[in-house]
Amino acid sequence: MIQALVGLLLPIAAVWTAFRAARLGEAAHSRLLTLALASCVGIGASSALTFTTLMLGGRLDSGFVVGDALFWLAIGAVSLWVARGRAPFPAAAAFPEWTKSDRVLRGAFVVVFAMACAVPIIEYTIAPHGQWDAWAIWNQKARFMFRAGPQWVDSMAIPWSQPSHPPLVAASVARLWAYAGRELTTVPAMLSGAFAISMLTVVMGALDVRRSRAWVAGAILIAPLTFTHLASAQTADLPIGLFFIATLVMLPMRPPEWRNGFNTRASLLLAGATASLAAWTKNEGVVFFGASTALVVWSILRHGRVRDLAWWVAGATPFLAALVWFKFGVVPEGPDYLEGANTAGVILDRALDPVRLGVIADTLSTLAVRWGGPGALGSLLVVVGLAIGSALRPTARIARGFLVVSAVMVAAYSAVYLLTPYDVNWLMLTTFDRLILQQWPILVFAACAPADRAGTIS
Repeated sequence: MIQALVGLLLPIAAVWTAFRAARLGEAAHSRLLTLALASCVGIGASSALTFTTLMLGGRLDSGFVVGDALFWLAIGAVSLWVARGRAPFPAAAAFPEWTKSDRVLRGAFVVVFAMACAVPIIEYTIAPHGQWDAWAIWNQKARFMFRAGPQWVDSMAIPWSQPSHPPLVAASVARLWAYAGRELTTVPAMLSGAFAISMLTVVMGALDVRRSRAWVAGAILIAPLTFTHLASAQTADLPIGLFFIATLVMLPMRPPEWRNGFNTRASLLLAGATASLAAWTKNEGVVFFGASTALVVWSILRHGRVRDLAWWVAGATPFLAALVWFKFGVVPEGPDYLEGANTAGVILDRALDPVRLGVIADTLSTLAVRWGGPGALGSLLVVVGLAIGSALRPTARIARGFLVVSAVMVAAYSAVYLLTPYDVNWLMLTTFDRLILQQWPILVFAACAPADRAGTIS
């Protein structure tokens, strides 16, 4: 297990040092956020390299581990050499003196955090292989990668394993199994925990942990049992949600008080990388990449900074290239949940079917209230209401931008429910909680985001 932990930390540390060498730390106002971004890019890049190794005929054996470790050590060493003599990341501003209410708020967060951590631990003892999607899709693909090397593509012949989904999670698990030397159940559980902690770190770091709103948002994020239950599921919905929120908080839409040392180009580079990593994680990420790209283009054109688009493209290109290789070189067939919806007649019949529409409305109303689990019933509706209320403020462009992207994603989910050939009630019951998990950090952030006092973005 120690070897797997080393394998997890190596790319994160290497990317962290690369951020310093390239002065990308100036893209984030928070060391905590910078560390979370290093985790996102490090895990994502290592999964893409693992995929590349397999596609070039390699195996995840001891030779791979040595080469992979040397690669990340070399990245770190070169980055440290380039950064020699440079000042470290800008010193963080001092924390204001805590008031009594601050102590109570942070104490409450610690209690919520401890309770949230207990859930994955308990669930791991009950189901160490994770939920159905974990062992039937993601961990199963990882076993093919770990055992069969380049023949892992044979797993694409298993239709119920969702072969069209990109392999970030599976490749990450297989890579860490290679470091461990065996298929430890603790590895995907540890990776899932790393994604959950990174998501919490992104939200709180972006909102500035010196501010009370960051601690409130962190507690709201992790309090629902549905969140902690799915955080232990070992599926791809948590990491794709992480890449969603990591992208949005890095877009150049911050209030003036957040922009000290803010480097727009570096931010766009990192946001392009995390947006493309969302597409490299699950099919839903392709929709997100399109929506976030549209938001970036709109912002850039609005401010006459067209050249900055090149930084977004530069960040996205490596992982989009891996996605194209996977989609056209491994599984050219599309996902089957829209099978048959290839003519206008079929689309209209399904979309206007009154029975289907009635089932969707009834099931949606029930699931929306229940999301969050015991003790948090109705939390989704409350947070959505707060997010919309926040976005309606004249200077709340951050919340509005976040909700526009989230609305596009929800529209895409709804389109699948409308057009799927599967039983729509069954599909909603088995996917709704996970799809909302993808949007949950966006909604929480939008609900807690401060207004832009100047009413501008840059």
